[in-house]
Order: sequence, then C-alpha cells, then structure tokens
Amino acid sequence: MHCCTLIWQKKAFSSLQRNAEALEHHQQAANLDPTNQDIWLNYGRSLDNLRKREEALVCYEKAVTLKPDLMEGWFNKGKIFGELKRYEEALNAYVMAYKLRPTEPFLLGIILHYKMLICDWVDPEGLYQHIQRELRNGVKVVEPFGFQGISCSEGDLLLAAKIFANERYPMNKDHSDMHRPRSEKIRVAYLCGEFRDQATSVLITGVYESHDNEEFEIYALDNGWNDQGVLRSGMEKAFKEMIDISLMPDQAVAGLIKKLNIDILINLNGYFGAARPNVFALYPAPIQVNFLGFPGTLGAPYMDYLTADPIVVPPESREFYVEKLLTCLIAIKQMIQNA
Repeated sequence: MHCCTLIWQKKAFSSLQRNAEALEHHQQAANLDPTNQDIWLNYGRSLDNLRKREEALVCYEKAVTLKPDLMEGWFNKGKIFGELKRYEEALNAYVMAYKLRPTEPFLLGIILHYKMLICDWVDPEGLYQHIQRELRNGVKVVEPFGFQGISCSEGDLLLAAKIFANERYPMNKDHSDMHRPRSEKIRVAYLCGEFRDQATSVLITGVYESHDNEEFEIYALDNGWNDQGVLRSGMEKAFKEMIDISLMPDQAVAGLIKKLNIDILINLNGYFGAARPNVFALYPAPIQVNFLGFPGTLGAPYMDYLTADPIVVPPESREFYVEKLLTCLIAIKQMIQNA
C-alpha cells in the first residue's frame, strides 16, 4: 500500500479515536518511510492515547531526531516525561518547545508548573507576573490546574478556567434526546480515572458505599485501570456496574451514558488526572456535577453544579464559579423530583 494512503488512513482512525486500529497503519507507514518525522509523531500519539508511554516516547525521540525543530515532538516528549514523573526532563522538553513556538497555547503556564514541581525558584515571580498580565489580556497562556498552585486571585482562576474550557473542551451538546424516560431510581454515574489506591478514592469510597440502594442506582465509568488493590475491590461492590471506558472514544462514552439513562453525571477529575472533559462537553446527562478532584471552577457552561460547603466556597466567593453551588446530593435528588 502506498505510504500516502497509509498516512490518510491512520489520520482517519486517529480522528475517530480508533487508536488500536491506527497502530497497524502507523507501523506500515514507518516501515515504508522511516525518515518521515510526521509518521513517528502520529505513531507516538496513538501509542500515547493507548497509554503505552515508553513506546510513545521512543517515537517522539525519533521524530525530533529527524527534525530537531519539530515543536510538537518536544511538547509531546514533555507530556510523556511528566506522566512518567520525570519532571526535570519534562521541563527541559517544554522549554525547548517554547523556544521553537512561544505562542503555543498554555505552554508558558505548563513551564511555570513544572518549575514548581522541581522547586526551580529562579525568577518564578517574574514568570508568574508575565503570565498574569497575559491572562488578563485574554491570552491562552496557562492551564487551570497548575495555576491553582500559585495564583491568589479567584478572578484570575475563573478567567483561566473559562479560557481553557472554551479552547480545549468547548460545548458540543446533542439536543436530539432531551426527553428521556424517567427511571424508577435516580441513576448516578461517577466518571473518574482513579478508581484505585489514590487520594480521590481514599476520600470518596465511603460515599459510594453509603448510597441508599432503594433510591439510587450508581455506576462507575472508569477511565483508569484496575490496580487490584483493597480500595478497588470495595468500590466494585458498591457500584451496580463498573465500566472500563479508558479506550472508548468520547462519542461512544456519551452514547453509553445516554443508554444507561444516567440522571446525574459526576466529574471527579475536573482538570486533574486521567480526566475526560470532552465527554462532559457533549452534555450526555441532564445534570452534570463538578466534585472533589479539582479545587475550583471548571469554567464550562456544561457543568451545572459544584458540590462544596460554605467553608470550601464562602458566600463571597460564589461569583467566581460558573457552576451553581450545591452542598449535598440530596438537593439534586429533590430538584429532580420537583422537575
């Protein structure tokens, strides 16, 4: 098969998030044209999406070896190094990407975040002030998660979240099935990448176990993996079903949520961890809730509520949240029943 045809096919598979199918075409294309940096770059992206990070890193290394000024290769190397907790190497890769393309959205904020992770305090205030000025001018300069660790301005955090959500995860709501049958029980789905021995699950496993089975039917949509730990086995018993969505395309996950007739979809990641913001951007459930994993507003119009008490979000801070503030899920239950 001609190399150009293979490149077109693998791009089509990748755009549909069919990464496993794309791999075969990447391999064939790399064999036909091993000096093409774009082939190695896209090969790495598919491996990365399948969480084969070490293999993806090899592809990105080949890409930048073939074309040292390939910004995307350096940027993706930084991402992989970060996921592997090789933070200094991640910072070096991101700095190289910034030198090649200083206008790349959110990259300067990523650099600040990784400087903080390795305790590189060489002029952090100057970099922070520069990022703050750019942000207030509407520039796509900083991701919300890293900015939470340094910004003292709730207004700036709200602005950063709105800009990030609009750029990376804009709302793409399907209005075709707005009228859905009411289930006998309220169906709640928790979407998370950390149903394992991780801080989120340490905090919330007891909540799963405390649901009233007479009133609620709860599901876990797992974007992570099974670590075979004690917490995992306890969580599996609490849910009606735990479904692995880690390799499912966003549209397929949204379709699954609609098929399950989920009333309340809870986002336990926000912009942290193994998140799936694009699923929420499709608005597959009538009520979508931001809870626990991300310490702030997501800045997205498709997130209806944020669960927090008046200590976490004092009354005077409510103006800095896009979501309506909710103190407990009982209030959501009452709202559904009165709808």
